[in-house]
Amino acid sequence: MDKYEKAKKIYFRNFASTYFMRRNGELKTYLKAKVPVEVENTWKDYIKKKIIADIKSGENLSLLWNLSHIDISFKELMEIYKDLSKSVNKNAILDSLYKLKQLFVTDNEDLWNQIVALFRC
Repeated sequence: MDKYEKAKKIYFRNFASTYFMRRNGELKTYLKAKVPVEVENTWKDYIKKKIIADIKSGENLSLLWNLSHIDISFKELMEIYKDLSKSVNKNAILDSLYKLKQLFVTDNEDLWNQIVALFRC
């Protein structure tokens, strides 16, 4: 059995987000596992790629909200949105963003404005 199996399940279930782990009452359990940064980064990269692929394909546009809470830098997040804004599903992604607007505006209006600007170019 993998030493970090329980932590990995928590990490994946919460989309690589300490925000979601805290909200779901799982952050303390996850932190106790003391997952090495290299391992966590491998998991995070996998999760990001899967989320981005699902959004680009139109398979699960609701993952846009989860994307905004992954534990990555603001710069990296904006690069991902920039990439998504060039997707063939650009309009569907923008429509989904508008459906999530209240969540973004409540949490981070500046982020919302910057993301929408990318899609309007």
